[in-house]
Amino acid sequence: VECNGIVFDITARGKIKYGRNDILTGDFVEVENGAITRIYPRFSRFTRPNIANVECLVIVICDKPAPDFLILDKLLLSANYADIEYAVVVNKSDISNECYNYIEKEYPFLRNLFSVSAENGSGVKKLKDFLAGKSVAFAGQSAVGKTSLINRLTGSSFLTGKLSDKSGRGRHTTTYSKILRTELFSIFDTPGFSEIYADVTPFDAPSNFQPYEEYADYCRFGDCTHIDEPDCAVKAAVESGILSADRYARYRTIYNEVLNEYKNRYGK
Repeated sequence: VECNGIVFDITARGKIKYGRNDILTGDFVEVENGAITRIYPRFSRFTRPNIANVECLVIVICDKPAPDFLILDKLLLSANYADIEYAVVVNKSDISNECYNYIEKEYPFLRNLFSVSAENGSGVKKLKDFLAGKSVAFAGQSAVGKTSLINRLTGSSFLTGKLSDKSGRGRHTTTYSKILRTELFSIFDTPGFSEIYADVTPFDAPSNFQPYEEYADYCRFGDCTHIDEPDCAVKAAVESGILSADRYARYRTIYNEVLNEYKNRYGK
């Protein structure tokens, strides 16, 4: 627990320690006699990674390792469902702009899209100005440069990893969630993932996958999932080329994942 700039290693009491309401990185808590006695209500929460009170999700992606746009769509969906601000940061602009150009074309609804290089600092000032005053979480594939970007933004020095010579996939270097406080913003540095799950229910996925909510009113059914229903405006827009067919295929994958997880958990 951090208090007045000092970090204390303490325990929790009774129901908090053994209850279902786990204490998360980012929680605001009350401490009495060396123990956590209360967890204040959260304004946002992610379960994968398990962090709380994030104001802005920064999704980092790049050309190498090969960009996983399924992960990008899962994170965008999760941020939209959590009703928090988000930004997509394409790192390693000193190597290639192919990924940035693809995202600019396929995700025209993105308001906060940045092209940066943690290596030479290009574009970092613009991103830094955007993050000022926010509580920020970085997410994305391993080895896209999240930790290197944090180093560049803050002037700190965390361990960074290199690509695996055999697979080209990233090795995880961040092993636990932590908060780095700077004069301008607070940063959650979270472990890298080879798989990232959409933090949303199957009932909320259709209305939070942008820009599908704009088409929902034109579907025949008010609760259209945009999967198998007839007269679906989203499917019609995909077939006519208005909406990306690649993103729709990823949406179907995500929807089926969250639906199967819901059925496994609740037996429905």
